[in-house]
Amino acid sequence: MLSASRLIANASVDAVAFLAEAQMVGRLALVPVQLVGEEVVPIPSLQAPVAWLDRAGIPVRWSVAIAWVTTGLLVGALHLPIYQWHLGKDLQVCGTACPMLAAVFV
Repeated sequence: MLSASRLIANASVDAVAFLAEAQMVGRLALVPVQLVGEEVVPIPSLQAPVAWLDRAGIPVRWSVAIAWVTTGLLVGALHLPIYQWHLGKDLQVCGTACPMLAAVFV
């Protein structure tokens, strides 16, 4: 049996758990903006280093690998407050999700 005893409650879920319907609609109206932000940060931060390193003469494979790691670190750093500044959890979630999503983009 899997245990979730080490997980910390998500403050965002707790914040909306007891909202009235109108408040919930207002809160959920922000979700599309957040989703756009989830794409606006990683994609340019992946593309820009690849372009810069390629212009510097670095082989494309190395450029993509370096950009992949830097994008993962950037996205992970932006998500640290969500995981209560717990670097291990942040790397576990963002360190696996970001490279997979970046690979799909590439």
